[in-house]
Amino acid sequence: SKRVSTRLAGMTESGIAPASLDLIWSEGAVFTVGFDAALEAFWHLAKPGALVVISECVWLQEQVPEELRSFWNRAYPGMRTAGENIRAAETAGYRFIHAEVLPSEIWESDFYQPIETMMARMDRDISPGMQAILTEQEEEIALFRQFNHLYGYVFHVFLRP
Repeated sequence: SKRVSTRLAGMTESGIAPASLDLIWSEGAVFTVGFDAALEAFWHLAKPGALVVISECVWLQEQVPEELRSFWNRAYPGMRTAGENIRAAETAGYRFIHAEVLPSEIWESDFYQPIETMMARMDRDISPGMQAILTEQEEEIALFRQFNHLYGYVFHVFLRP
């Protein structure tokens, strides 16, 4: 507990001292600012020799059905392949260490099934905005179950030299 501390902060304006972190770990969050913006923000926060670990939704294949591409172009237009993310990180000065695809079973058991359980318990007498969110989530789950071999989350591990 004396060597690890956590902080709830904005990704690009965190208030964390520059070059002060040994490890930056971001799971499924950089889409909120974009992969490249996160790389830049993390560069300034990481000490030389620090590891930066980013899980990111990526295309596992470049050729995908239009229905799937259309959904993700609306939900996350910055989504790319893991290779494109690695090249972006290397261009930003990072050294690539490792990339690994999370098994689709993890999405199903740890993400989508709990969301479906929560949605089933919700009162559907809700605002139009909340209904739109639920409808989009239902569409995402259906697309995932049909096309999870075409996209998924990849853990990218980089070193800040």
